[in-house]
Amino acid sequence: IETAARHTGTGALYVFDTNNERMFQRVWSGPRETIDVVSGEVEIDYHYDPVRRTGSAQVTFRRRGEEPVTGWVHERCHPAREIERALEHAGFALVSRGPHPYFVEPAESLKDLWIARKR
Repeated sequence: IETAARHTGTGALYVFDTNNERMFQRVWSGPRETIDVVSGEVEIDYHYDPVRRTGSAQVTFRRRGEEPVTGWVHERCHPAREIERALEHAGFALVSRGPHPYFVEPAESLKDLWIARKR
């Protein structure tokens, strides 16, 4: 948010989405997932710690005929109020926050859509 603020002019909109608690509970809590892609497969092994509100995923890409490549993704489930405070601190005024309508019905949305305006 701080980086976006440094590169956003007064009055400009800052639009972003975040994974919400439902996302971490449903997706980041497992089970392991394998996704077929054109040149191989991606295996994702999710873990979510609801006490620390952190998710980790071990991601392995297997390209046919080559050694697998493995890396990690780490994310934190930030409470809405924490994001609101960070926006305020960076000089943004919150315009709107709600379920991201692109993915599924709002009541089941796994992401929140945020819109803020630079002061």
